[in-house]
Amino acid sequence: MTHIPSPHDTHCLTLARDEEFLTDTVAAFVHEGLIQEGPVLLITTPRRWRAIRSQLEARGDEVAAAMDNGRLAVLEAGSALNRLYAGGQLDEARLATEIVPVLERLRHATNTPHVRAYGDIVDHLWQRRETAAALRLENAWHELLKLEDVTLLCACNADPLDETQDAAGLMSLCRSHGRIHAMEGSARRREAIRRAMDEVLGIREVGRLEIVIAAAGLPSGDGAAELTLLWLRTQVPHLAHRVLVQARRLLDSQLSLRAVNAR
Repeated sequence: MTHIPSPHDTHCLTLARDEEFLTDTVAAFVHEGLIQEGPVLLITTPRRWRAIRSQLEARGDEVAAAMDNGRLAVLEAGSALNRLYAGGQLDEARLATEIVPVLERLRHATNTPHVRAYGDIVDHLWQRRETAAALRLENAWHELLKLEDVTLLCACNADPLDETQDAAGLMSLCRSHGRIHAMEGSARRREAIRRAMDEVLGIREVGRLEIVIAAAGLPSGDGAAELTLLWLRTQVPHLAHRVLVQARRLLDSQLSLRAVNAR
């Protein structure tokens, strides 16, 4: 029997503040699959697909050939999402009916069981503030990954440092994934968050917080700093606000310094 990796290993989320970063991240993910000559599925908008395709072709990928020989399939996200609705309500059970036949066609064309997939559908729901539906669909994906040999990359245009975002909803969305990919400028953001937490909370309290965070079982990945701060927003909002204010100041200072050095 083919081993299916745990969804915690194969269900990933990228949080992005701008389209360029998201496109670069997805293109790198798809490119790796194509150079390994494995099957790849994308569920995305026509506009985003054009940007991703441009990135892939710039990397030397023969996109048209991959689509012609069945190694690469692209589904339009809006249409795919509409097919998951019944009577005006999201029916997440339809996800498997929609996706599994496409996975099987890709496997048949490539004689390869493992598929890389990228999806925009949940982001559509998140941007429409349909948080409950987005979470239900992510859980449906999670259950599907228990049965299918797929590495799934999801994307969401959301920033844990943005206090206008629904912290509890975003934390639940993150928790439905095994790994969180960092946002653009991740090294600077991690350093700014770390320093801000030290300055606002004190090193001793940060140490205690790290123990609590470890016990919380949050997803792994290079977005851990943002995820820690998001968790703090859901638990102690007034402290999180102070940390966020200081982190933004530090980030602004770093950007100003880089601008001066670039002259």
